[in-house]
Amino acid sequence: MSLPLGGLWILCRALFDNKSTVPNWTGWLSKTFHGAVDMQSRIGYLAPILQPITQYATVKECLTRSMEVSSKVGHEYTLVTMDLTAAKIAYDLIWSDHDLYQKVVLNLGPFHTICSYMGAVGNMMSGSKFEDIVVEAGLCASVSIEQVMSGRHYNRAIRVHHRMLDAVENMLLNAFRDTLDLTHQNDSLAAVVALASEPTTPGSFCDAGGNQLCMEFLQRYENFKDQVR
Repeated sequence: MSLPLGGLWILCRALFDNKSTVPNWTGWLSKTFHGAVDMQSRIGYLAPILQPITQYATVKECLTRSMEVSSKVGHEYTLVTMDLTAAKIAYDLIWSDHDLYQKVVLNLGPFHTICSYMGAVGNMMSGSKFEDIVVEAGLCASVSIEQVMSGRHYNRAIRVHHRMLDAVENMLLNAFRDTLDLTHQNDSLAAVVALASEPTTPGSFCDAGGNQLCMEFLQRYENFKDQVR
C-alpha cells in the first residue's frame, strides 16, 4: 500500500479509533473514495454447471462458455480466473489444443497464493511464542493453531494475522510517539484526528494526505520501523 493511503489508515486505526469510526482496510477504501465513477459496472452470471470442477469435461465447458461470451460482447481475448485445482486442468487443455485456446488468458485465483503466503509467515514466526500469544488472547483455539500457522485454514488465519498486525502497529506507534516532542506531534496529527473522526467527509483524506507535517510524521515513523527491524 502507498505511504499516504496505508499510512493514514494505520495512524487513524491505531491512535484515533476510540469511537470505532475507522473501519478495516476495505471499508477504509470505500469511505475515503470520493471520486467520480466514469462508467457503471455490469456483472452477469451464467447458468451453473452442476458437475465437479475437478473433471476435465467441466473445466472444458467453462472455457467454451467463456469464449462464447467474449465473442458476443466483442472481446478479442477471453480472461478466465480459476483456483489452483481447476487451473491445472485448464492449463492441460490449453496446452493440448493451442489453436483453439490461443486467445484464452488464464489467471490463477488468489486463494492458494494467499494461503501459501500465510503459511510462509507462520513458518517464519514459528518458535517465537506467536502461537502462545494468539491462543492466550483468545484469537484462536489451541486445536486450530497448527492450521492457522500453516495457512490451511483461510478464514481463521486471515483473522489472526489482521489482529496481530493491528496490535503490532499499535505498539510501534506508541513507542514512536514516546520519542517525539508532544507539541510537534499534536501539530502534525491534527488533520489525521479530523480524518479518523469522520472518514466520509469529502476532502478530509486529501487534507491529511496533503499536509506536510503529517507526511513528515509518517516518513519518520517508517524510518523508526526500519530501525526496529
